Amino acid sequence: MKEVLFKYIFILIFISTFCFTESINPNSYSFIYNNFTPESDYKNNIGMHLTFKDNYKSFQTQNWISDNLYLGGMFNLKNNNIKLNYSINIGYKVKNKIFNKYSVIYDFSIYKHRVFYDSNNFKDLKWKKISVLFSLNKIISFSYNYLYSKCSNEDIDSSINGCNDSNDYKELNFITFDLFNYMKNNYILNFGIKKNNTILYPYLSFWYSL
Repeated sequence: MKEVLFKYIFILIFISTFCFTESINPNSYSFIYNNFTPESDYKNNIGMHLTFKDNYKSFQTQNWISDNLYLGGMFNLKNNNIKLNYSINIGYKVKNKIFNKYSVIYDFSIYKHRVFYDSNNFKDLKWKKISVLFSLNKIISFSYNYLYSKCSNEDIDSSINGCNDSNDYKELNFITFDLFNYMKNNYILNFGIKKNNTILYPYLSFWYSL
């Protein structure tokens, strides 16, 4: 019974990646990526994240509080118009009793994007993310990620799907595929691809475990 339920959950997640219409500008959430390593033996991790499509660089951290619970975050600052991106996330890992080589991580994140035009004029954007990450042998990972954010006046004017007034929420999803390489001297290399709609965002993360 549990095995059948697990398979149906995976199928529903896969199908749902094609359910949301892509009317939201991808640039408004292009800075959002998963921030995790699936191996809890590497307790306190710091690293750099680089995307190849838009040359986005950020500092990231992940700290395993226990064998199944972690806290993390990222930070990025650009000088043009002083763009500030930062996030905080918490994750919980569950060992799968059906498939011993699999584990499932539930990750909850808040992302902030702030653009300062001058001292009295700035724009704020906040996204909340819920992710389900499937890890195989701590080396291969697939994730489904659901994003939502409160509609802005700009979203209403642009007729973004679901944004009829400022109390509404816009939503979308993306999937990721990751490969992890655990090297000597506590280094971790992570190559991944993020896909939303028809756009692919390859990226590279380099971690060091303290």
